[in-house]
Amino acid sequence: MTLGKSQVKVSSSLLTINKFAQLCRTTPRTIRFYDQMGLIKPAKIDSWNGYRFYDPFQAKEFFKIRLMQNFHVPLNKVKGSLRVKSPENFLEERIKEAKTEVEEKEKEIKFLNNIKNFLFAKDSNKSFKKEIFGPYILLCEYLEKGRYDEINSHIYKLRDLAKKLKIAHQDKQMTFYWDPVVYKPKDTRLEICLVLKGNKFPKINLPKGYNFRKFPKIEAKSYSYKGPFDYIALIYQKIHEKHGYILKPEERGWFDIHVSGPWNKKSSYDHVTKIAFNNSIYKQLAKA
Repeated sequence: MTLGKSQVKVSSSLLTINKFAQLCRTTPRTIRFYDQMGLIKPAKIDSWNGYRFYDPFQAKEFFKIRLMQNFHVPLNKVKGSLRVKSPENFLEERIKEAKTEVEEKEKEIKFLNNIKNFLFAKDSNKSFKKEIFGPYILLCEYLEKGRYDEINSHIYKLRDLAKKLKIAHQDKQMTFYWDPVVYKPKDTRLEICLVLKGNKFPKINLPKGYNFRKFPKIEAKSYSYKGPFDYIALIYQKIHEKHGYILKPEERGWFDIHVSGPWNKKSSYDHVTKIAFNNSIYKQLAKA
């Protein structure tokens, strides 16, 4: 036996790791790494010198892996995905995901254009229109020292309470701002309410801190904000900055009504919030 000669009969159709890497347009290092991950094993290994040899048809498997990597499938999950999914099924799923991503980007672009147009408009009044709200029966939580950034968490608490007490409710929520200030995101008096079904108070004893309230039918100026709730503060700031309006104690007329969200998990760009103003609503609520 001659030292260094291969003890394995290598088919003329098999390729060295260098040649196989060239065929796959990659490096021998990458091929070795895929071998360590159990993704592409050599067709033969020389038992004498450890040289790896690959079948040219294994390039097909390499490009399957690269395709999945290109679509952000982690390498540690590629092997399992290849085992349970055909390339056709994988591509069909990825096409659906890509379409969803494109739709989300289109919604984001539309949202950014809308908020840009509002924030830099010379006359914000044109964005408001008169609408009818109510009448509603509301399940409410009053907060003496509330925070704007915690409103959503209180909405979920209200929904959980309504479900626990079997109170029929709509997918609408209202927030009333009881402090006569332009913008007060912390330590502010808030009343967060869930819109119920029906026109009568449920005959249920509520836990401390919660109450039922009747909201009358009113006409109010409103702006429809469609997008993530996080940025709604920009709208409020623009309104007050433009008009220089300071709420009078007898007015305090701003309120939000979530028409869709935050429970809609599909896309935050589908959340619709009406920002409404009526000079007398808080005076009416105080009497209710």
